[in-house]
Amino acid sequence: KVVQRMDEMSGIVLLEHVNVNITNCEECIRFWVGILNGIRHPRSTNHFQIHVNLGLSQMHLPYADHNLKPTEQGSIPDYSSHKYLGIAQKINGILSFYVKDIDKVLDCFVSQQYPYKAHENPVFIETFCPNSNKIRLFQAPLEIQRLYRNAGGFPGEFDIRNNAESSRTCGIKEVRMFCAKGTAKGIARFYQNTFGIQSISIETSSMDNSLFSAVIPVSDVVPQYLIYEEDPQIDKEYECSLEKKESALEYYEKNVREHGYHICVYVRNYSAVKSKCKELDSIWHSDRFQTLDQYTTETQFRMLLITDPDQPQSNRILHVLEHEIRSLDAPQCPLKVQ
Repeated sequence: KVVQRMDEMSGIVLLEHVNVNITNCEECIRFWVGILNGIRHPRSTNHFQIHVNLGLSQMHLPYADHNLKPTEQGSIPDYSSHKYLGIAQKINGILSFYVKDIDKVLDCFVSQQYPYKAHENPVFIETFCPNSNKIRLFQAPLEIQRLYRNAGGFPGEFDIRNNAESSRTCGIKEVRMFCAKGTAKGIARFYQNTFGIQSISIETSSMDNSLFSAVIPVSDVVPQYLIYEEDPQIDKEYECSLEKKESALEYYEKNVREHGYHICVYVRNYSAVKSKCKELDSIWHSDRFQTLDQYTTETQFRMLLITDPDQPQSNRILHVLEHEIRSLDAPQCPLKVQ
């Protein structure tokens, strides 16, 4: 399926990657490349990061400072006092992927003696990556495999000259983020207002009918979802910081080594989305990615703070999550676009 540029539409077209810092290259390669058969991206894997192609998606795994003298690939210096690096980042949520053959993936877990738990109804494998992020792997029906395959892909996904096997993963199925109680409905309104996503559903927790989840479809090309699930056990210091923009930013800056992970999405109407984010004062100028963002200002920007568009005068923040927002004209775009 070729993605059409329809400038009159907003909407997220693809949730493309998740970026988390790592501190153990060998173990991460064992998991993402060895077990899931991800492909190290041939152009953007280098002396300070590993980019793993997983079908239509990627995991970005930085481990060294690109501004400093290049290290031997896979070698991690002492970053105990670095502003951003030195801690294996664990998202406050769950990452789920579609896989092509769950039995083959299961065989890899067994042969590599990597810990996992198999579930039924629905069938999925639950495990933890070396960063302790909870990962769920679901069998993709043939039709969903076709949708992911036909939408595009990354270099190195299949090299027929070397008879290389493609990734065992179709791509991201969903990213589930835990959020503070009472925020899910406002978060849903933010995505409706900013990205023009209308088909967002609000679900009630089966354990507590005072807790809600916002289920946000983030692609009209493949079945992907960004889910914000209210969690009464969320960190209390973080929850208190949301009362004001200033305290939310202060908490983020203080804990950026742990919480400075981000997601990346592609959007159709880039200028409209950027304008909406500017209107809501959500645009984020990250000094970590300052050089990259300066060179790509026409095709990408970042946002950090999620607010309720129905309460424009409120200083309250609903959630803090860095989004890297790209247009379909970005050179890294894996989609077939016309």
